[in-house]
Amino acid sequence: MDTPVQPASPQKPTRRNSETEELYRAITDYSLMGVYLIQDGLFRYVNPALAQTFGYTPEELINRRGPLDLVAPQDREMVAEKIRRRIEGEDQSAHYTLTGLRKDGTTFLAEVWGSRVIYQGRPAIIGTLRDITVEHRLQEELAQAYTFLSRIIEHSADGILVTDPQGKILLANLAVAELVGRPVEELVGATTSEVFSSFEPTHPPAAKVRETLQAGEAILELRGYKPDGQPCTLGVHLAVIRDSKGQPVQIVGIVRDLTTREQARQILTALNAAAAAAQRAMRTPEALFRAVTEQLRQIQLDSAILLLDPDGQHGRIAHVAMSQETARQTGWEESRIQGLTFPIEPPEPQSQSSPLHRAIHTGETQLVSGASEVLNVFSRVGSRISRQSLQWAEQQHLILAPITHNGEAIGLLAVASPHLTEAEVPAITAFADQVSVALENIRLYQETKQWTQELSRLLEISRMLAGTYSLDAVLDKTAETAVLLIRSATYATLQLLEKEEGELVLRTRAAAGGPKPRKEVLLMRPGEGIAGHAIRENRLLNIPDVTNDPRYLRVEGSPPYRSLMVAPLVIEGRPLGTLSVSSPEIDAFTSHDEQLLQLLADQAAVALESARLHTMERRRTQEMAQLYETGVSLATTVEPDEVMQRIAQGARDLTRAEAGIVIVYDDHLGTYRWAVATEPSERAQSLPDLTPRPGGLTEQILRQAKPVVVADATTSAEVNPVTLKMGMRSLVGIPIQVKGEEPLGVIFCAHSQRDYFRGEMLQRLSLFSLQAASALRNARL
Repeated sequence: MDTPVQPASPQKPTRRNSETEELYRAITDYSLMGVYLIQDGLFRYVNPALAQTFGYTPEELINRRGPLDLVAPQDREMVAEKIRRRIEGEDQSAHYTLTGLRKDGTTFLAEVWGSRVIYQGRPAIIGTLRDITVEHRLQEELAQAYTFLSRIIEHSADGILVTDPQGKILLANLAVAELVGRPVEELVGATTSEVFSSFEPTHPPAAKVRETLQAGEAILELRGYKPDGQPCTLGVHLAVIRDSKGQPVQIVGIVRDLTTREQARQILTALNAAAAAAQRAMRTPEALFRAVTEQLRQIQLDSAILLLDPDGQHGRIAHVAMSQETARQTGWEESRIQGLTFPIEPPEPQSQSSPLHRAIHTGETQLVSGASEVLNVFSRVGSRISRQSLQWAEQQHLILAPITHNGEAIGLLAVASPHLTEAEVPAITAFADQVSVALENIRLYQETKQWTQELSRLLEISRMLAGTYSLDAVLDKTAETAVLLIRSATYATLQLLEKEEGELVLRTRAAAGGPKPRKEVLLMRPGEGIAGHAIRENRLLNIPDVTNDPRYLRVEGSPPYRSLMVAPLVIEGRPLGTLSVSSPEIDAFTSHDEQLLQLLADQAAVALESARLHTMERRRTQEMAQLYETGVSLATTVEPDEVMQRIAQGARDLTRAEAGIVIVYDDHLGTYRWAVATEPSERAQSLPDLTPRPGGLTEQILRQAKPVVVADATTSAEVNPVTLKMGMRSLVGIPIQVKGEEPLGVIFCAHSQRDYFRGEMLQRLSLFSLQAASALRNARL
């Protein structure tokens, strides 16, 4: 970054140069960033902001202390070398960080810009400095969060590794290292073919694995030997991570030791072996159920997967598979049974519970004989009982084996056949246990995959936001990421706190998602609406159904939604706005979604603050340069009319007003003269006579020699009606005068927005009036 100053060449001191130097000092004194001038190892100038940063007054530093006095000992050699290189002309400018040393002995991290200049005929360094301690701490906290997530992966019970597309291992956790008997340090940088050289793929074939991996995922089994020589079977789940162009950049692998399960499977019947092979090929519960029941049907066993609702009072037929003979005998259709629900009725008092109820609540497999219990499972959900169905059921035996999760029954595997006996109960029970394990594997796989994707997205957005200084880009990208990251969200909005007619309001600045994403204009105050309450309470709000919340404010034209989640954007306890996501579904967002949204909101808050500070500094730099250039332009003009026109144009440009007006009293002619600058310029030609009215604002400012700000011109009787005819709503007037002398005239700036002119604008305009006074006085001479 270049230092926002222009080096001066040696020249003889003149009154104009002195005035320019005084003007420059006046500008830098108001800067929020520290400004300094170094020559001969001492500070020749520091502004109040820099002195305050180090705990000094400007007088304690100027001509008394040098830059090395304000640098911690460990950085002094580095700083001294950078200063030497610029003073001796080896470098023109420098941008670096250092550890600052305050007057009270405390230290902080500072960012420094500086350039070589010629000051009073000799080399010097002029530049700026700002305290970045908070910004650095926030970056460290983000890195700690990433380390925390990395440690979760590192200490996972399942093996987790990440490779590049060529198979080179980029990351491996301790579980993988223990499986292959090598330290983690040796795994990183090695290839998977080297690490798993003692294992061979058994299913599916290697060609099939490569084919499915091209589609994005692959699941395979490896058999081989552990370092101690014991046989081992590994289950591997692979997922491809792609970049924005769809090119593979990484492959994430989940490795689980299946040896114990494999040993148990080997003692089961061919039925269990076939079903276990099917379960390892599944990616979703529905696909698993289909494979399980199809395997059973192939060996002439009718089966159904029953799943329980969370309340435990209802069940659902998730999948059914019957042999062709059963379908012929009963007339049942799988499509009519599958998906139907049924109540799970508790037993009557003093009566024996049904086998279905006992299997669910005791977790023990039940063997049932007789038509009533068979029909209780296969026909109570809607199939019509015929004589043929009754005859079929009378010949069947039914095994009900619980499917469990964390020791609780979540469903049942129901298997029917005339040949089932107590001898088959252990095999069917083990088979149901395998279904339970497979469901857990699928759940863990899907969660791991989701977390991997979310972590990748969060890291990507964090890197992008950290390098983005455009406020609009940060806003848009944050809204887009919220919709992508929160899976249930269909719409996202980002609101910022802004001043509107003297009070803080929330204004929607970015939106994403839905059929037609749009940027709305919604104004609400802190405490109004759900977003306003999130700001006032400084906490995330997750509303399951906004129609039942009295705080809900309907936004005209926004996509309809029922669930709403709002996270406040806060930096160092100061609210910046809110990030909201919505969904048309009721109770769509989970506690996991809350964590993701708050983490994204925290990252966005840091990025927004950085973008705001960057924008402010860039604007101040531009304004300082503009003020300097305008002053030079005025100083080189001697024609009075041209001077007045340049003053009007310069005032309008400095304040970004819609009109700039200069009114000067001509002592020789005894009349007022004026110049106007508008956009477009033709607008000024149609203006009527601007001669000040008796008792109006112009005479008031000339008489009192003080600035006047009119927040709303429609309520002030002193405002010239011409201003209102121009459509102007707010107005500021500054006397043109050199300190200690009578005003020469007045600079007016006008804007159609109410309460437009504020602190920094008035400061710039006051400084500019000094330049204008000097230019007018020179023109009269």
